[in-house]
Amino acid sequence: MKGQRSRPRLRTKKVICGIGQKRGAEEPAKEPERKKPRCGPLPVITMLLHVEQGKHQVRVLLDTGCSIPLVNKETARRLQIPMLKHDATIRIENYTGQQVEEAGILYTKTLLLQHRRHFSKENFEVTPIEPEVDIFLPYWWIAKHPPQRIWESEEIRFNSPRCQETCTRYEQGEF
Repeated sequence: MKGQRSRPRLRTKKVICGIGQKRGAEEPAKEPERKKPRCGPLPVITMLLHVEQGKHQVRVLLDTGCSIPLVNKETARRLQIPMLKHDATIRIENYTGQQVEEAGILYTKTLLLQHRRHFSKENFEVTPIEPEVDIFLPYWWIAKHPPQRIWESEEIRFNSPRCQETCTRYEQGEF
């Protein structure tokens, strides 16, 4: 029929989708690579702990998941840190909510912690913690003494305007 358009023919192509299906003579599609979670080193910094017997280098973990300053029980014994006993045991839990055995019984007298020209006086709960760390500093301590250059360099400094004014040896007094 003249003047009448004929409908175009649709050409169909075979399409195969999905992982592992053969495409004619081609090789099967590869499985996506399965990546495991990445585990890196602990962000541990070195500080000086001033005790009656002198200054000692300690490994300190700035731990945003921690809520109270902790000192390793073995470190406290080794450095002969003066300890006091709580009137009643306090409950200290790990990150899974389980009570830490041998924790919440002892705490330290006030100790002076130093990083370069930054000084802070703290009391610590004495507890068994991982052997690679001597001290855990909690979130509130980190917020009070915000570290600078923490992401840009391995050289951390505590030199916020507040710390420059209040965390000096002079402000912390003789120890």
